[in-house]
Amino acid sequence: MPPLPLARHLFTLFNKTNVLTNFDPEKILSRLNSDSTPTLLRLNSDSEKFVPLPMLEKCQVGTCPMQATKSLLYMSKGNMLLGHARGKVGSLVFSRSNGKQVVRAKADTIKNPQTQAQTIQRIFLNTVAQAYSRMSAIVDHSFEGIPAGQQSMSYFMKKNLKGIRERVAALVAEGYSLEEIFDFSPLNTDIFVTNEYVVAKGQLPEVKPVDCSIGAAMAMPLSANTYQAVIDAYGLQRGDQLTFMTLNETSSDFSEFGFARVILDPRTPNGDEAPLSSPFIVGGAINLPNEKNEGSFSELAFSENGVEFGFSNYNVNAAAIIVSRKGADGTWLRSNASFVYNESSGGSIYSLQACLDAFASGDLSVLSQRYLNNAGKGKLAKAGEPAASAYAEALTFNGTAVTPGDSATIADGAAGRLTAVVIANRNDEKTYVVRRFKNGTQQGEDMEVQANGSLSPADSVAFAEGDNVTYKLYEGTKNMGTILTVTVTAVTPMTITAVSEDGTTFANVPADVTQVTKVQFTGDWSAENQLKRYVGNTLHDTTNIAQDGSVAMDSLLADEDPIYIKHFRGDVEVATVSEANV
Repeated sequence: MPPLPLARHLFTLFNKTNVLTNFDPEKILSRLNSDSTPTLLRLNSDSEKFVPLPMLEKCQVGTCPMQATKSLLYMSKGNMLLGHARGKVGSLVFSRSNGKQVVRAKADTIKNPQTQAQTIQRIFLNTVAQAYSRMSAIVDHSFEGIPAGQQSMSYFMKKNLKGIRERVAALVAEGYSLEEIFDFSPLNTDIFVTNEYVVAKGQLPEVKPVDCSIGAAMAMPLSANTYQAVIDAYGLQRGDQLTFMTLNETSSDFSEFGFARVILDPRTPNGDEAPLSSPFIVGGAINLPNEKNEGSFSELAFSENGVEFGFSNYNVNAAAIIVSRKGADGTWLRSNASFVYNESSGGSIYSLQACLDAFASGDLSVLSQRYLNNAGKGKLAKAGEPAASAYAEALTFNGTAVTPGDSATIADGAAGRLTAVVIANRNDEKTYVVRRFKNGTQQGEDMEVQANGSLSPADSVAFAEGDNVTYKLYEGTKNMGTILTVTVTAVTPMTITAVSEDGTTFANVPADVTQVTKVQFTGDWSAENQLKRYVGNTLHDTTNIAQDGSVAMDSLLADEDPIYIKHFRGDVEVATVSEANV
């Protein structure tokens, strides 16, 4: 039977045997009121088997005997009796979610669907949706206790939308403008950007990567290079899986996803179990790999930072590590995991304001990864659009030009100074600062980059062997990455083996002399090597040791106090080279 004309529905009833019956409209309408219940409605018919259709909209969802109104079955798709209805019926919208019938009221009109707040929410949604699309190979089954597929996707979207909203709200509350809040996917694009996405949840111990001041890598902290050290450091067990993940920069300043798995179960080439005391990394690769290992690292090494890893020749913007284990009951267990920003790298060029402006102008488009999906208007977004990002173009360190991103070398104990930073695409309305980090901790105050490239206040710091020193550039609050790494060369402290007085060399040190004219030494020389002469416990004078070993130390008219001549390296006392009892 075809659907009845809408005008006739107001006066048409169906009985339970699907027999069409016409009723006196006056009789029907006279019995209708806002307080009608399903029981009262049944009294509107002579046989108490019929329900007038107009009352459906006066009843709360779920209280009306819908099965008595056959016309509803024509206006929706699917079988309503079985909970499969889809589509609109009057002011009601039927759908299904997670296997259940869902009914909601349809809005009469949507007022101004393009308000800024609504557009921002759509930008958030696109940002998270693009992230899920790129990482679905992992995040569609990475949440412990949540079924793989649709429910995992829903959880990922919910958690990360909440995280982005909270991040933006916090920054706005701190006074940041929308131009200063970055890492978003513009609407109508499939651009994938870096964020601190939640990518796993569970009860297993968390393994959190750290910034290791190397643009192309992040690090899993580790004190020793063995399988056992990994297990002991994080409370794991043999057979656990580590999934290493990175979000990498590309030539277009967008992100790409890289990942690999490593099973903590080393095996010999013939498949036999190898001891956990075996090295974890050898020659830039996993040692004694399990046959279930998969993925190719572009960067893999053990250093003082731990296990440094990466999957691209470009910088790593962020990294995460997931621990997996099969439980005793056969269920899969996970660890908590979220991406951690690499402070040595930059981020997306797209601020929230840039996304709003691009959508308002309709002037942004990108090549889709789907071949057929490239129709549409707008110019192609290339690297640096919609606005060119500032970056360090040139550096001067200790009076020498240095390429940004390179490593400068300086001797142990010497002073270093970054004197100039040239900023390309500089916007003078923004503030650019350089921060110096030593062993991961900021040293001194921010140094603002002046229009001529000079730093205020001036940089000056002494370096020592073992120091890990980096300089990072910031555009406002945005970390633009490490611009210089300082490598400190090892210096063998000078050891004095003999001293001379008036041309006479005393080989047995300490010599009983009060005036040193020359020293013989082993080890590397630096200008910080000095001789300090004491009368008793009082410092009398300080003399530098020249590169040829000469010392311009005057004679000293002594009294009965002992005279000590000591070797200092900087402020550190190395040894007493002469002790004279005068």
